[in-house]
Amino acid sequence: MAGPDFKTQDALNESRILVLGIQVLLSFQYSSFLESSFDQLPHSSQYLEVVALGLLIIAFGLFVAPAPNHLLIWSEENSPSLQKFVTMATEIALVPFATAMALDIYVTTERVGHLALAVILGAATFACAMFFWYGLEAIHVRTKGHQSRSKVRNNSMPKKNDERPSIEDQIQHALTDARVVLPGAQALLGFQFVGVFLAGFEQLPASSQYIHVVSLTLVTLSTILLMMPAAYHRLVEQGQPSEHFLRLTRNAVVSSMIPLGAGICGDFFIVIRKVSGSMLIAGSTSLALLAMFFMLWFGFRLMWGGNRKAVLEFGSSSY
Repeated sequence: MAGPDFKTQDALNESRILVLGIQVLLSFQYSSFLESSFDQLPHSSQYLEVVALGLLIIAFGLFVAPAPNHLLIWSEENSPSLQKFVTMATEIALVPFATAMALDIYVTTERVGHLALAVILGAATFACAMFFWYGLEAIHVRTKGHQSRSKVRNNSMPKKNDERPSIEDQIQHALTDARVVLPGAQALLGFQFVGVFLAGFEQLPASSQYIHVVSLTLVTLSTILLMMPAAYHRLVEQGQPSEHFLRLTRNAVVSSMIPLGAGICGDFFIVIRKVSGSMLIAGSTSLALLAMFFMLWFGFRLMWGGNRKAVLEFGSSSY
């Protein structure tokens, strides 16, 4: 029977895998808007690409949400509610992720000139993702074997979680939190550096170009903060655990989420403005997206900050 520390590590590693799966597609999605061939797409396909980008960003926000919430809420507890939170975030995020992939398949295939094939392949992509990400799981949950194992697991779990993880485990979890967020930041940073050399960048309004530079600076700052704990741990602490390093890592990862969210929304503003031609639409949707990020990443801590017991027991009865 896996202990709480192993379950926490597994939950964070699973989030890391999901972020790795989304990072390349997210980078491509941003880059496509600055390619000269994007302007040759039908308006319907351009708007579908905007929808796909928005869905990917939402999925990204959900996939990385366990990292800041773990550091802000559950870092000092072996609470099963963290696993419940990761499960809920994953269940929600996989739907927009699958939809975005299906839309990209549709637009790519339509570009070749086969509308019917584009619809078929797009629908098949979505159906395939739904089956492997939800269908197989639903079938497995209904089997008697899974039900019996769940009963054994629930009966064998401790009713109270009184053991605090060791300092070594807390540091390992905090470093994993950084690794959960870093791939997404790296993917966006790669696009931002390449974006200024794409043909479509010169056609952007000057204000949008400056916003891109600001977004690039913000994501660079976020990447530096995410990489800092590993360098500090090796160069200063010589790999040894300490309370000081644990606090430093938590503060660095949580702080990195602020410029990361702002940088993502800055480039999202550029995309929406390019497609819609409206500063108002671009500004309002970008601010709404930024609010969603901060709600996912910091909102739970703010809502439950005065009632730590409630957040620690979140979902524990059904886990």
